[in-house]
Amino acid sequence: MADGKDGQKLKLNGESAGRKKKLIIIIALVLLLAGGGAGGFFFMKGSGDAKEGAEAESAEAKAAEPADTETMFIADPEAFTFSVRDGRRSRIVQIRVAFEVTGQKNLDLAQHHLPLIRSAVFGVLDSTSFESLLSAAGREEMRKKALEAARTKVQTVASDPLLNRMFFTALVVQ
Repeated sequence: MADGKDGQKLKLNGESAGRKKKLIIIIALVLLLAGGGAGGFFFMKGSGDAKEGAEAESAEAKAAEPADTETMFIADPEAFTFSVRDGRRSRIVQIRVAFEVTGQKNLDLAQHHLPLIRSAVFGVLDSTSFESLLSAAGREEMRKKALEAARTKVQTVASDPLLNRMFFTALVVQ
């Protein structure tokens, strides 16, 4: 009798496994046909609107690319650190700068020539006096001289000054 019960259980399990396999196959076929139908619909729909799709894609590409007249900034990752004489004492100065450029092309060129720009700016900053750092007019004059030096240096290698403006983003005197 135990064999009969086990045989019936095996038979029932075999029938339910067969039903599950059939159900899974039927569901897979329905999903495959539905997916194929939806894909065909979108494929056929897309072929009629190819011109509109291309125009939409080009408009999106233009919107994603920055215009040549867009103002961008380069924040110099390193601070300029130098010493200035204050009578008998020597003081340490640390200045961070950022540069304004117009257009992606100029941004790429300015980043490429950043060591040259830093060299020109450092030459001006290192030759400043302590008194010029104390007044706003002195700092503005120092900024203008540093920008002009950087523009002149870059223009010699890039045939374009590239930099529109320079900003002091941090200034510390110790």
